Amino acid sequence: MKILFKVFFLNIILSITFCSWSFINFNKDLTIQKAINQDENEKNPVLFENDIAVFTVSYATVQTPNTSTIKNYALITILNKSAEHITISYNKEAYYDGICSSCQQQESQFELGLEPHEAKNGILDNNSNGLRIFHSFKTGESKRKLTDLKISNVIIKNL
Repeated sequence: MKILFKVFFLNIILSITFCSWSFINFNKDLTIQKAINQDENEKNPVLFENDIAVFTVSYATVQTPNTSTIKNYALITILNKSAEHITISYNKEAYYDGICSSCQQQESQFELGLEPHEAKNGILDNNSNGLRIFHSFKTGESKRKLTDLKISNVIIKNL
């Protein structure tokens, strides 16, 4: 009976240890990227603005754990300034070292729907909305650098 109790107790200890280890590793996976944003007092540059919408850009730096790679990104924010639901289509022109890498390409055309006074933001861990743009490698993997970013062919439709 004592041996059975010791085996049972040992199994509980091992299970708790394994669960704790799994939880720690899971939490490490959740913190895949760390962002260091620009100074909060600094105003975000405006890429495009009219009486209905405004496009601004902010910058962030990300380091992925377990690697030495550090990337800089430009994050676009689009704000619907109106009290109407809108659809906004636009072209995003990214210039690297003075050369447009996205001009005249289908991938540079985007369309988003915005609720009244809604803002959509580029996010670091996902580029599904097309509002995150690679800027440069801080760690020097490549010398390629975003030198200009333009928003063109903006078409706004009320829904």
